[in-house]
Amino acid sequence: MSKKFSVRRTDSVDKVIELFFTISPDDDWPGRDNSVYWLMHLDKEPCGLTIATPVDKDTIYAAYSGILPGVRGKGLGRRLIAVREKWARAQGYKHVVTYTLTTNGSSMYNLFKCGYKVYDPAYPYQGNDVVYFIKNL
Repeated sequence: MSKKFSVRRTDSVDKVIELFFTISPDDDWPGRDNSVYWLMHLDKEPCGLTIATPVDKDTIYAAYSGILPGVRGKGLGRRLIAVREKWARAQGYKHVVTYTLTTNGSSMYNLFKCGYKVYDPAYPYQGNDVVYFIKNL
């Protein structure tokens, strides 16, 4: 039987938080009051998530994307990026910004594959071990 993946926007923050801490137990929760959440399911079971947070009228911050280890390597991270971008375009945003750790090669690979470019933000908001990315929508 083939596996079916689906991604849907959700207001069920509790489910997103639970999956977030399953995927990234040592990280701080990146969600904010104005964040938007999507859950990815594999045959109806949550297996990934993405979070977007508006920065201003033109810019959305890609706050987090994560996939459970058992289903990584199937292009699902890029699928989450695409869902987030489609929503941002529909809302009228012009840019998506994000960052990733310099040690997170798979995240950098996915961002480059999806058309993101490295940039230097006017006010860096993380440590020295990150790479900042931007994409014009």
